[in-house]
Amino acid sequence: GTKQVAAGYIIYGSSTMLVYTTGSGVFGFTLDPSIGEFCLSNYNIKTPEDGSIYSINEGNYVKMPKGI
Repeated sequence: GTKQVAAGYIIYGSSTMLVYTTGSGVFGFTLDPSIGEFCLSNYNIKTPEDGSIYSINEGNYVKMPKGI
């Protein structure tokens, strides 16, 4: 929507990471369990313009045009 002010997600694994944006860059914070706080670990995250990996949502395969 046009009134959204923020977005984010949390990744759980060998470390816990919180990623969020308020519209001016994307920032990643890693949980430091020794102090119980998220610390800035990734500043201004961006997707590379050129990459070596391509992926699709195969769950939508039946909706895709033939040839894809």
